[in-house]
Amino acid sequence: MSISEYKNRYLESLYNTFKTELENERTRYFILDTNYTNSDDTEKEFTWDVKQNNKIREGDLFIFRRPTNLSQIAQQFYFFGAGKIEKIERKNNVATAYISKPLLFVDRVLKDNIENLKWEFKERIKEEWEQFFFKNKISNITKNDFLKLLSLSRNVVEIESNYINNDISLTFKQMADMATRIKKNIYYVGNHEAFVQAKGSAHFEFSKRIKQNYSYRCAITVIKTKDFLVVTHIIPWHENEFIRLDPSNGICLSLFLAKAFKKGFITFSNSYRVVLSKEAEKDAALYEELKIYENQKIELPDCQKPNLKYLDWHREHIFKN
Repeated sequence: MSISEYKNRYLESLYNTFKTELENERTRYFILDTNYTNSDDTEKEFTWDVKQNNKIREGDLFIFRRPTNLSQIAQQFYFFGAGKIEKIERKNNVATAYISKPLLFVDRVLKDNIENLKWEFKERIKEEWEQFFFKNKISNITKNDFLKLLSLSRNVVEIESNYINNDISLTFKQMADMATRIKKNIYYVGNHEAFVQAKGSAHFEFSKRIKQNYSYRCAITVIKTKDFLVVTHIIPWHENEFIRLDPSNGICLSLFLAKAFKKGFITFSNSYRVVLSKEAEKDAALYEELKIYENQKIELPDCQKPNLKYLDWHREHIFKN
């Protein structure tokens, strides 16, 4: 399946997930600002003061937003999931909505990704975002706004054909399970688990964590456009099942440099500087593209930096020296 075919199927799958609600003229659409502090973005309910907003009804659709002050990504709010308001319980003036059809975005939709988005529910006049979303945590948006945000929820460039099959949805439970493993420093993914969906969940959760650590920027070029970013393992997935989810076994790079790293044309020293293979000199055009980064120190995350033992393995087994 080609990437374009996958993208079309993915968008079709998203629409079909909420088909009944989207075709119901009574359905309303909301952005809900989470006030939870857990880092896994696995909220299953939402609470609000009905005196501030009484528009939300059972059957409505929403997209979750994590505000800047609760974000793990510096100076970035982001959207991380969608779902249906299945049931609402009210006690005094407090309403609690329980969520069904939870959809956890494989790639978070960052503030940077919506700078040029044309909103329908409200005109964005100021450059700052602080006043754009409503302060009471709930923004009533249009159906088109909802669909636009959904369409941005997946970075399909990095999807490898091995992980694209007829069932393209990654379940909330699988994603949450992989996130919990990483949080508990359990990096093992056994070969017995490596069927397509579980393998895909592991890759995507690993990718999300690495991109978060690198603030969604290439460690070498600092490119931040999501379509050009990919996470690459230092020690390849198939080599060691005990470190498959280890964030220190991954680096966020631009597509071209990720390919150069995976194929051994570049590696990194123990001082985290770019080392260029002499093999690249055999292709003058390739060498010209790579030599500008030689000896450059990469941008490192605040936590879970590339493991020096893993880099040593890469230099010995992958690097063309």
